[in-house]
Parts: sequence; structure tokens; C-alpha cells
Amino acid sequence: MFYSRKDTIMQIINCEFHIKHDQELLTQFKKAALVEIDHARKDRGNISFSLFQDVENQYELQMIEAWDSESSIELHANSGHNQQFNRELSNLVTHLPAVHQYVSDEN
Repeated sequence: MFYSRKDTIMQIINCEFHIKHDQELLTQFKKAALVEIDHARKDRGNISFSLFQDVENQYELQMIEAWDSESSIELHANSGHNQQFNRELSNLVTHLPAVHQYVSDEN
């Protein structure tokens, strides 16, 4: 079960990445993603931040993030480290990542 507080509506972000079918580009993506994850976990309001790789297609990966508020997501999205990660993606992915946002209604 995820962290939840009475005054907080937890936000989940799921980013879906499709890496170009090249082992070197996949390695570059993973390195950049791990740096981003390390920074993001230190951002105010981050509850969790992880990278997952599809077991059937190694070039499909998901970042799943949990945040304590919309304002925390906005601060993260505008951070220098997140903007740097997004710049690095352009040469590694087949298209822009699909981003899905969910909120918890548990209170």
C-alpha cells in the first residue's frame, strides 16, 4: 500500500518510454534514467520513483512515480535535472513518452 495522509491526495505518474532498438541507446537511456531517479527521489514531495523494463520487449520501459501533491509534481517537472533528462531523451526514444497521471481517492 502506498503512503497516504488525510490532507494529501497522492498523485501517481506513469511515463511510458519506447527506446530505439539499439543496445547502446538502451544503455544510455538507463544511465540517464537512473541519474534522474536519484535526483527525483530527493525532490520535495516524492514518495517513490522507479524504473521498470518490459519482460517481453527490453526497449519498452516505464517510470512510475508517486507524489504527495500536484504542486510537488510541478516543482519536479520544472527542475533542472528533469529538464536535462527530457533533453537527453530526444535521441534515445522513438517518440515522446506517453504520460498518464492518476490520483488516489483514499482519505
